[in-house]
Amino acid sequence: MSDTTLRILLPIYCLAFGAVCFLWRTLRFRRAYGKNPIITGRIDTPHGFLGAIASLLSPAIGFVTLLFAASPERYVAWMRPFSWYGSTAARWFGAATLAGALALAAVAQAQMGPSWRVGIDTTERTAIVRHGLYRHSRNPIYLGLILIGIGYLLILPDPFTLVICVQGWTVFQLLVRLEEQHMRSLHGVEFEAYCRQTPRWLFW
Repeated sequence: MSDTTLRILLPIYCLAFGAVCFLWRTLRFRRAYGKNPIITGRIDTPHGFLGAIASLLSPAIGFVTLLFAASPERYVAWMRPFSWYGSTAARWFGAATLAGALALAAVAQAQMGPSWRVGIDTTERTAIVRHGLYRHSRNPIYLGLILIGIGYLLILPDPFTLVICVQGWTVFQLLVRLEEQHMRSLHGVEFEAYCRQTPRWLFW
């Protein structure tokens, strides 16, 4: 996969992910259920603070995408990519990972239905979602977001994307545990049984 192709595809991917998994999903949710699924937590709470850190991931990915799209030569000069930069296998595997991440996140959001939230909703008793992807993973949306970091690290491997990947992995691990704590407080033994039946991620 050439630089020219990636300079076109990566910005399109960023726009598509934002449009499908954030803008369109939010508008559709509001239209269907008459409420805002975006829960803005206070930054002085653990979930609000982690959410603020997670919100930095999108502009960080946007920055490296635009830098590469504007000039691969400048990207190389500024970001000092790792040795596998330009590898055809890494680029194709990274592109497949990004495509899979978009599909995974979009389908998982749709399958959550009225239980989908960005953040922790303390005003409503959201249901445990067990069907579809949620039979195999308790957190397929977060899994998709983690895969985006991995896909970018394969295509644009540099210290900056490595930090994005590690930061995303760490923040989502912590967010998941806070949200699980909330679900335990809502559903008790029913949620514990779901945790025993379904792994947090995929195989663990």
